Amino acid sequence: MAESTIGAKVDAWAKGKEKRVHEFMKWAVRRMLRHAKMKANVSRRSTGPRGGKVFVSSSPGDYPGKREGDFVRSIRSDVKIGKGQIEGKIYSTIGHAIHLEAGTSKMEPRPTMHLTLDELLPEIRRTFARMVKK
Repeated sequence: MAESTIGAKVDAWAKGKEKRVHEFMKWAVRRMLRHAKMKANVSRRSTGPRGGKVFVSSSPGDYPGKREGDFVRSIRSDVKIGKGQIEGKIYSTIGHAIHLEAGTSKMEPRPTMHLTLDELLPEIRRTFARMVKK
């Protein structure tokens, strides 16, 4: 299963703020989920030489192109609270997601989950820092 995870230790500063931390993590994961679905939902089709639709492959390192939409529909999110920790993740339930994320011997990776985390982590950290100061 392909996934990206963000987590936070709930230390002494968070005593009494557990609910706010949990709500923040749910927001962050929903934000990641929307971003991943939006980026991977781009249809890469063009008109072929006879006027028919032709799928255009995505570039290595880029978000995967959309053919049928199975991958986009398979992206899920989850937030769990443990002992002193909270963890949020986005993941895909479709079997070939790991091949898209990590690549294969014949295909370079199209890392949707990791690109999403890399693109949104600065925003998530800034928002979290503002929340902690309140």
